[in-house]
Amino acid sequence: MHMQVQGVVQDRNGRTVATLFGKWDESMHYVMGDCFGKGMGTEQFSEAHLLWKRSKPPNFPTRYNLTRFAITLNELTPGLKEKLPPTDSRLRPDQRCLEKGEYERANAEKLRLEQKQRQVSL
Repeated sequence: MHMQVQGVVQDRNGRTVATLFGKWDESMHYVMGDCFGKGMGTEQFSEAHLLWKRSKPPNFPTRYNLTRFAITLNELTPGLKEKLPPTDSRLRPDQRCLEKGEYERANAEKLRLEQKQRQVSL
C-alpha cells in the first residue's frame, strides 16, 4: 500500500460519481461510479481510465534516474551563468564533471576544492 492514493469525486448532493486511485509517483486512474461503495468489487478496476502517468527520465546512465524536471534544476541555460554569483553551486567544476559521468575527474576536483577550503580556514 506504499505510495497509494485513493479518492472520490462527488456531485453537489454528495453522491460519488467517480473513483480515483493509483500511486502518486507512478500513475493515477479513474472509474466512473463508486468502486469503494457497498457491493462493488475490484472488477470495475478493469474499466479504469488513465489520468496521468509519470514520464520516464532520459536514458542517461549518469543521471541517477532523476526526473526531467530534476535534471533541469542544475542546468546552466544560455545567459544564466553571467547572472549567477560566483558562489552558486551550479558553477562548481566537480559537480559539472559528475553530471558528465567523469567520476575520477569529479573526485579530484572535489578534493582540490576541499583542500583549498582547509587552507583558508587555517
